[in-house]
Amino acid sequence: LYPDIVFEEIQNIEISSVTYTIVKPIKRLHKRDDLASKHLLKEVTLNKYYIVKTAKLGDNRLNYTARKWDFRIGYTVIPIKVYPFRDGPLDFASSNLSQGASIGLSRQISNRKSDLWLTGSFSMNFTKITPRSDDFLDDRFEGNDLAALSPAVGLSISYKNAEIGLFAGKDFLPGTAATVWKYNGDTWYSIAIGTSFGTRKN
Repeated sequence: LYPDIVFEEIQNIEISSVTYTIVKPIKRLHKRDDLASKHLLKEVTLNKYYIVKTAKLGDNRLNYTARKWDFRIGYTVIPIKVYPFRDGPLDFASSNLSQGASIGLSRQISNRKSDLWLTGSFSMNFTKITPRSDDFLDDRFEGNDLAALSPAVGLSISYKNAEIGLFAGKDFLPGTAATVWKYNGDTWYSIAIGTSFGTRKN
């Protein structure tokens, strides 16, 4: 029909046993060089309504969609944390698993019909801290699991309901433990995995 136009389908109707679709052109993808295509583009006004035979919608309906923004709610798991800016060698805190709720905005990556979204998120996580012998300035907390609050921000790729991305955050222990834990308030980086409940699908 019009290969350079993205149509939003409004309603299907049947006239004399032929199915028609009321459509609204919402986006021009590009302009071709041939004069015939340019002429067709001039005939179409964005955000006006047209009625066309459904069978002729073709790629305009099946392959393309307007890019969308969507509010995202999800669940995030942060398995391993790396502290690259501490003194000495690269430091890992492999025992401190974080998990919690996250919110953010998702944007569909492509104009082509796809379940891929780019998501920016803020997460508020709880972390189970299993003290190691060299994590604290003294040994009074060794052997006792502690709970830390772990805010984080990140950028992830979403496919359907699954997500993987890069996050940065901090862990904060409450009370006295915070003053003797060497990682308290330090910035960590991690690959995060999760699931999304709010991303729209085509």
